[in-house]
Amino acid sequence: NSARINWLTFGSNYNQVVTNAADTPVSDGHGFVTEYAGPSSVVGTNGVYSTQWDSTKFQNIAPELVVSELQIQNLVQCFGTCTYSHPMVKPLLEEFLPRPAGITEDQFYSNLALYKSQIDMTAWNAAGFSQKFDERIVQPGLHAVEILGKNPYLTRLFTTISPSEMTLDPEFRHRADLPNVALTSPSDPTTQANQRILCDGRSLFTLPDGQQILLNGNTLYSGATWPDFSDTPWAATIEDIPATGDPVVLVDNRKRIQSDVDASNARNGWPGDEGACACSVPTSRPMSPLVPLALGAVGLWWGRRRARGLV
Repeated sequence: NSARINWLTFGSNYNQVVTNAADTPVSDGHGFVTEYAGPSSVVGTNGVYSTQWDSTKFQNIAPELVVSELQIQNLVQCFGTCTYSHPMVKPLLEEFLPRPAGITEDQFYSNLALYKSQIDMTAWNAAGFSQKFDERIVQPGLHAVEILGKNPYLTRLFTTISPSEMTLDPEFRHRADLPNVALTSPSDPTTQANQRILCDGRSLFTLPDGQQILLNGNTLYSGATWPDFSDTPWAATIEDIPATGDPVVLVDNRKRIQSDVDASNARNGWPGDEGACACSVPTSRPMSPLVPLALGAVGLWWGRRRARGLV
C-alpha cells in the first residue's frame, strides 16, 4: 500500500511498510515485493570486481605495508579515518592484523608503520591473508561479473522474515510472460511520487499508482505531515503466481485503501478550491519531483512472485 509509505520523508519507513505487508494475514510472513524486473545491464560492476585486485601482492608482504597495498588497489582510503570500499576488507584486517589494546581502529590501520612493534605476529600470516583475500574478495567478484554476463534478465525481490515465519521454502520459477517492473528513474513517472504546492500553500502528492494525497497542515514549511492511515491495510494486493497461467489474487484491499485515502483528503478539503494565484505568466505550476525512491511496484506486484530472471 503506497499510501502507507511516508513520501514526505523520502520513504524512511519503507522497510517497515514491507515488513508489515508481509505479515498481513494470508501472506503470513511469506510474501515478497518485486522491486525490479528487467535487463541485468542496470547493475554496474564498479565495486563488484576490479582488475586492480591482486591477491599475489600480499603473499610475501610485510604486515605494516598491507593497508598501503590495499589503498593502491582502491579497497581502503585512510585519511585520519579509514573507509572500506568492499565489505570483506575490514573483517580480513581484523582477523590477520587485530588492533592492539588502547589504540583505535583508525589510528592503527591508518598508520601501521607507526605501530609496527605492536603488531600481533601470532595472528599475522602473509600467505593466509593472500589466500583469504582471493577467496573472499577476488573470486566472488569474478563470479558475480560472470553471472551478470550470462544472465541478461534480473529480478530483485525484497522481504523481511522472522524465524517463527520460516515454515515454508519459497519457490522461484522462470516466467518469461510476466511484465517488467521499472527501476526508479526521474524520467519515469511510474516509479516516483510528485509534490505540488497548491495556490493556497497546501501540499499535494501524486503517487506512482496515481493516488493523490493532500498533506495535513497548511504548507510544507509550517509542520505539514503525512496523513495517518493507521487503520488502512499495509498490503494493497496479495497474489500467488503459479508456474503457468494468470496470477491468483488472494487478497485485494485496493477499494478499501482508496476509500481511506478519499476520506483523508476530504477531511483536508480535497478535492476543492486551490485558492487564487497571482502570476505574471499564465501557466500552471510544475510538479516538482521528489528524490526517487526504489519502490519497485509496491502493492501492484505484491505477493509470492515467481518472476523470470536472476534472483
